[in-house]
Amino acid sequence: MQASRTSATETTGTITCLKQYGARRTGTNYVRALLLANYPEVLPLMHVLGDKHSPPVDFDRILQMSLAASDPDFEFVRATTLAAPAESTRPHDGRQIAYLRKTAKQVAASVRTGRLGFAVSSKNPYAWAASLARYSGWTFFFLTGRRIKPSCRDLLATACLEYNRNYRAWLDLAARFPSRSLLIRHEDLVEDAPGVLENLERRFGLSRLHPEFRLIAGNAEPAIWDDSEPALGKSNFNPTFYRKRHYMKQLSAGLREVVEENIDWPIAAELGYTKDSR
Repeated sequence: MQASRTSATETTGTITCLKQYGARRTGTNYVRALLLANYPEVLPLMHVLGDKHSPPVDFDRILQMSLAASDPDFEFVRATTLAAPAESTRPHDGRQIAYLRKTAKQVAASVRTGRLGFAVSSKNPYAWAASLARYSGWTFFFLTGRRIKPSCRDLLATACLEYNRNYRAWLDLAARFPSRSLLIRHEDLVEDAPGVLENLERRFGLSRLHPEFRLIAGNAEPAIWDDSEPALGKSNFNPTFYRKRHYMKQLSAGLREVVEENIDWPIAAELGYTKDSR
């Protein structure tokens, strides 16, 4: 994402549009649910302005290209969203197009005035790998516990390389715009969700809807697209699994080896994570 005189300028004041980034299974859906429950003036952007699981799009280039359009705001938001489409993004979907039209003026203005916020979700690489492998069906149960399917080792290795690439890009983005970027670690959400929300308030100038935070007890399931309401599971989230590092018991020797050999640990260190000493 190249800087221009408008978007490169660090500004102060309330952030109304918040672009989300983060690897799969790092808590992006939970963060979105918390934002919508507590800050009605905030518009979280999952796949609008590009897939939340992909590196940032070059906003400034598309802004310039959109100036000649009959509706520059809509064309900018549409073109930027399609420049890095999510798996669920549909260029000709009527509901998605209507949502882009509805939000285009607000979203485009936030980019032009340098008021677009960035929220980057992260998770310990070991916990992330266990979650991703379980969610993707790359593991199976054996007598000694959960193991990764041998045929899926390459898939996990590729996911680790994407983790490195994406977090390098997201960290660089946050370094360029420190006053309107925030790293939201899954571990911090587990230990102190109110504290994370207070950090969001301070960084982005948010005003909560109620004096007391509205926390989310259930698991936040993946939402289909930005026009979808948060999907909350019926079962309550169990923080003990992460607090006690039970996810390490789900890592077979093969899965752990793939993670340790393919994660870029200097990048992970910038997120606050280190290779396990065993």
